[in-house]
Amino acid sequence: MSMPTHPRQAECPFRLLEWTSNDSVGHRLIDDQHKGLYQLYNRLVINVYCQCPDLNIIAIDSAEFYRILAAHCDQEEDIMRALKYSSISKHVEHHRFYIKSLRDLLTDNPNPAALRISTTYLRSIITDHVDRDDRDFGTFLSSHGIWGLV
Repeated sequence: MSMPTHPRQAECPFRLLEWTSNDSVGHRLIDDQHKGLYQLYNRLVINVYCQCPDLNIIAIDSAEFYRILAAHCDQEEDIMRALKYSSISKHVEHHRFYIKSLRDLLTDNPNPAALRISTTYLRSIITDHVDRDDRDFGTFLSSHGIWGLV
């Protein structure tokens, strides 16, 4: 399923993230949270690049992204523990790196150049997280007959 495009996407010089079924890890809650992160990222990119000159609004969106990503990581780790995911320690290490890096980035004073850099970094966090880290978890779910059942 593709996410709907943003009405101002054509104006944006930066490619937005589009959710497809290939991004699914096979766990409904995790997939729904990933879709939400894609949507929040897209809103932030639209605001930074073509819609919102108010840096305070962009700073609020960035802080919301941080809060939602941190909560997602905590919930995902709880799910992995409950399912006895064998690679959880590596996954948690990646989560901690993403959260710390994002926190450090957001503590800088926002300015247009820094915000553009942060959107590029946020994109890499999301795509690395979903494409690499959670793809491995999806393989675990599938190999244990759990994929799509939870």
